[in-house]
Amino acid sequence: MAYTGNIGQVLTNIGLQDLWLPFALFFVLSFVALQKSGVLGHKDEDAKKYNIVISLVISLLVVVPHIMGVYPPNSDPVNIVNAAIPNVAILLVAIVMFLILIGLFAGKSGWTESMSGFIVLISFIAIIWIFLRAAGYAQYGGAFWSFLDNSEVQAVIVIILIFTLIVWFVTKEPGEGHFGDGIKSFFEGLGKGGHGGH
Repeated sequence: MAYTGNIGQVLTNIGLQDLWLPFALFFVLSFVALQKSGVLGHKDEDAKKYNIVISLVISLLVVVPHIMGVYPPNSDPVNIVNAAIPNVAILLVAIVMFLILIGLFAGKSGWTESMSGFIVLISFIAIIWIFLRAAGYAQYGGAFWSFLDNSEVQAVIVIILIFTLIVWFVTKEPGEGHFGDGIKSFFEGLGKGGHGGH
């Protein structure tokens, strides 16, 4: 444990979390965005050089003020990213586990055609919410939203969502692409089963 603690201290001292990782993240995201958008050209070799320089400048403009401590407390992008990324990673793990569970039952049934949009929408909303919470903006909701900070509540919500999606997939008829229809048929089946026992 002491050896592991020493490694962690060394990584902290060299600024791995506060300097190098944020710099690499912002640089890669900026460079990919510039390359894909083709603002400075798509096939021009000089455009790639310009994209590298611009990405480098953007990354330094984000990270250097953080190192110097000139950002306001709730407006430091590095702190926001450091606080949000672990929750985003948990969300990604939950989505991957859901896909694995569905894959065990679905095989190659093509369920993603009807569910991909829903998953993307929920993931987008969740990621936006995570970053708003990390930045402190979502705290204006007051005590009404504070229960979402409880890890047990978060786990229950994730379990309910995954269970609901699995129920929808298992109960939907072939060609049925609506999420609500699957849930409706599930509860209708429960009702028929209850009446059949009398």
